[in-house]
Amino acid sequence: MKTSLRYLPILLVAFLLSGCIFFRLSRVLVQMKEPERYLEVDLEAERFDATLVHPVVLLGDVEFLLSKTASTMGDDHKAFIFAKNGPSDRLPWKFEVKLDGRERITAFLLPPRLSSVLGNAFIMRGIEAVGRAEVSIGKRTVYMTMKESLSKEQVLQLFGAPEGEEGGFLRYSFGSGEGALKVHFELLDSGRAKAMLMSSGRNHLDMKFGVSGH
Repeated sequence: MKTSLRYLPILLVAFLLSGCIFFRLSRVLVQMKEPERYLEVDLEAERFDATLVHPVVLLGDVEFLLSKTASTMGDDHKAFIFAKNGPSDRLPWKFEVKLDGRERITAFLLPPRLSSVLGNAFIMRGIEAVGRAEVSIGKRTVYMTMKESLSKEQVLQLFGAPEGEEGGFLRYSFGSGEGALKVHFELLDSGRAKAMLMSSGRNHLDMKFGVSGH
């Protein structure tokens, strides 16, 4: 995890106040740089179902970052469910996780829609991009870049009709209250995605797409 030196004092305070949450997340980012080494995944499967070789993050860590409590699917099976606001033309997003006895996340299952539209190989490259991300602790923002881009058609297949579309932006939101998830896509004139901005609570993801040549 690349963190500017000016953020180190904040990082140390966060470390002391959070029960090592940021330390655990930094270890996960390191693992994501080599997903083929740290994840067991069948790329030919209809759904992205990944088992973590070395589990690190706790369920509570993800709930803290998302400002959202996971729904119980079973004793060792939880899910984060995001119901779309606006046009109800897509089922809620359900991101599932499996836990061990220490509440560590040992596996995660992504919605089948992601695999059918993007493909599991694309998802793996996205995970690797997360591992290369830069993190601003002060701004609570992750900055990352994907070499590939999405078309507007793929965005609409994934998310359906937006709540709003203006000035080259597609706006979506999911849920309400502190745990609401907001997703904005910035499109080029060519119709390909230039950037995706995602926020949940006070945490943000700023993703840039490599759109040169499109």
